[in-house]
Amino acid sequence: MRTRLRAGRLRYQIQFQEAVDTPDDAGGQARTWNTVLSRRCDKEDQGGKVFHALQKRFNQMTHLFILRDGDINPEWRILFNSEPYRIIAITVTEGRQIQISAESENQTRTYGH
Repeated sequence: MRTRLRAGRLRYQIQFQEAVDTPDDAGGQARTWNTVLSRRCDKEDQGGKVFHALQKRFNQMTHLFILRDGDINPEWRILFNSEPYRIIAITVTEGRQIQISAESENQTRTYGH
């Protein structure tokens, strides 16, 4: 179990983004992303390990830890170092601490999304 999150560990800046679908000239939908929230976080990579959760298999998982001050929508994505991450799970761990399990959108998917 992870120890209590301290403010000094919040070394990384992340943005939470929501999808915005707008009609394009061809009659389809164009997806863009709008930043709705910025937070500082701690980061823990689980590279090279295999996780089993809800009967799904993940190759590369990143855990981000933030202090809770509002609701995080699991439909949003996270932008970290200009790289988009898909939110897999959100867990309130202790008190105001939130753990977000996320997977890079730029890697090969190993589960059914």
